[in-house]
Amino acid sequence: MLICSECGASLNGAFCANCGHPSDLERRAGDESEPIGAAQGAQVKAGVTDTLGRPDSVRLAVTLLYISLAVRVSTEPFAYLEGSRQGPVPGELKAALVIFGVLAFAFSWYLINRVSVGKNWARILCLVLTILGTAFSLASFQQQMEMAPLTTTLDLADLGLNVVALIFLFQQKSSDWYKQVGTRIRPGFN
Repeated sequence: MLICSECGASLNGAFCANCGHPSDLERRAGDESEPIGAAQGAQVKAGVTDTLGRPDSVRLAVTLLYISLAVRVSTEPFAYLEGSRQGPVPGELKAALVIFGVLAFAFSWYLINRVSVGKNWARILCLVLTILGTAFSLASFQQQMEMAPLTTTLDLADLGLNVVALIFLFQQKSSDWYKQVGTRIRPGFN
């Protein structure tokens, strides 16, 4: 019987079905020279750079998404300064904007984390949110550029990072990894 070195659950292929840890153990009985899931492991390990078995394209996409999040956070003080030129913002609205900003940051961080561990729903949600955000941004781009050029330029940089990250997330190697990760998790919303 094959067991995971992390959680002790039985192994089925290149990953533990319980915790997702790559199976790096050797068979306990029978042929001691062949690693568990050797055929699958050889496919997974090509281009692998971390313990989750992520291909380089996913690793780079996740890095770009975190950089994009940092750009968005760093844009907020400029947006506030450029917005204050339009007139004072009521106190209640300021509080609501801060709360919304914190919740949006937390949700974005969670979504990127789920993308990084192989949750296909998170990858698709990133695509949908980027498409919707781009459509709404482009609709008012000219007006935004006139009113807040610095913030709009930073928003364009953020959009560029997201688009490049999504290109990496939907490459064939990435899609194959998401499919493989999806077959090793328990049913349900993870």
